[in-house]
Amino acid sequence: MKNSMESLASLIVLVTGVITLNQTNSFATAALASVTSLIILIILAFVWSAWRKNRIKQSGILEIDQMSGIAFEEYLAELYRSKGYKVKTTPKTSDYGVDLLLYKDKVKIAVQAKRYKSYVGIKAVQEVVSGKSYYNADIAWVVTNSYFTKAAKKLAAKTDVQLIDRDQLVKSMYRSKIS
Repeated sequence: MKNSMESLASLIVLVTGVITLNQTNSFATAALASVTSLIILIILAFVWSAWRKNRIKQSGILEIDQMSGIAFEEYLAELYRSKGYKVKTTPKTSDYGVDLLLYKDKVKIAVQAKRYKSYVGIKAVQEVVSGKSYYNADIAWVVTNSYFTKAAKKLAAKTDVQLIDRDQLVKSMYRSKIS
């Protein structure tokens, strides 16, 4: 993501310079336009970064990073209740790969919660696929405060499991304003 943003910024600066050079036939004016667009992009990047950090602070994600796995499951249960889901928790042990069962509009969703400090791998996807079958759920989700490995994403795509990563969780939390 960072590399693509840097590439986009570079492209904007280059296109600004080329268009300005084409319009004015002045290298000095083109260079000034490119530098100006670069400065504007840097300012926008700082504003975006500050906004994102503030949003994360307000979301409570930093507190989630300190929770136990069980506390994270409890948090998610409350979050989804606030979104109108009926929530059932599964046993803390022998849960068959599902921590929460969500019900809404006659749809049953099996949820595997992973509060991790590192990337979540394919094991979580395998577990929720198994649990989805065991609990006769219609849909399967893996929700984490972290991110997913490429292998987990690939397996999830093949097995129709929805992956909810840190960014999506923050957005969901922010909308619900649960803390």
